[in-house]
Amino acid sequence: MNQSFYREFECDAEDGSHYRMSFDKFNKPEGQYNRWRRMNIEKSSDGGRSWHPMPLTLSAASKVLLWVSAQPEWPPEIVVDFGCENGAPWFEYEDDIDAQRWFRRPARWHAQFDNGTGKWKLGQIQVLTDSSSSA
Repeated sequence: MNQSFYREFECDAEDGSHYRMSFDKFNKPEGQYNRWRRMNIEKSSDGGRSWHPMPLTLSAASKVLLWVSAQPEWPPEIVVDFGCENGAPWFEYEDDIDAQRWFRRPARWHAQFDNGTGKWKLGQIQVLTDSSSSA
């Protein structure tokens, strides 16, 4: 089973804002999880002439959910879908199927940005099996 890493996405919101997701690549592993890449989400309100980074801060409830129920890595690396709804970006991502876990199986997650709080909210979509992971 293979998972797709580091795809780039774009979407347009109903209010005319444009969002894009990309990944920075490092020459050596960095950060707490020894990652080779880092996710970025940017917003443009002027038709793509200027871009502004969006925060990747999780809501308090999502932080608890991430540590209790998931692989505790944020932002994720295996993004499988990206879009806009109600004037804000969302994306779906998967836990790394090769990572070691103590209690839970890898899952697919939905992350939705909340324009009111400026934070991301997470929800589990499904537990991954060999047939349900992105290929």
